Amino acid sequence: MASIQNVSLKALKSGFGRNENGFQANIYLGKKKIGFVLDEGNGGALKIDIMDKQEEFEQIAQNHMKSKQKDYYSAEEDFLYELVELVDNEKEYKKAVKKGFNYVVFLDYGMKKMPEIARCTTEQGVKKMINECQPEKHTVYGSLEDFIIA
Repeated sequence: MASIQNVSLKALKSGFGRNENGFQANIYLGKKKIGFVLDEGNGGALKIDIMDKQEEFEQIAQNHMKSKQKDYYSAEEDFLYELVELVDNEKEYKKAVKKGFNYVVFLDYGMKKMPEIARCTTEQGVKKMINECQPEKHTVYGSLEDFIIA
């Protein structure tokens, strides 16, 4: 299960709100439910309700975002958005594996064009895809362990 520093999301539901980009999920630290997050999909801030271990959650989010060495609006919000993306990427990876692929590559072209998802069966295929597409950034997933960020 996708997690960042032992924080994970369960019961993630998405696809609602004005632009159908809203989501909601339960927040877990280890095996313990510690809160709930809601993005109503209307452009507003996340609604984060941490009922237990709030200081620990905030510290994990802040430390993780600081380690990224980039500006962030709210450590907790940006951390949760990153975690939702990781969960979504894990779902895409699992679908690809069911279809016989061993790797999923997320290609990010910045502002040049929309991101793409590539599926490959070999490491050589991954390298070829990256060389041919020349994205600004890319992320390669080759196992479920890739979705656990310590």
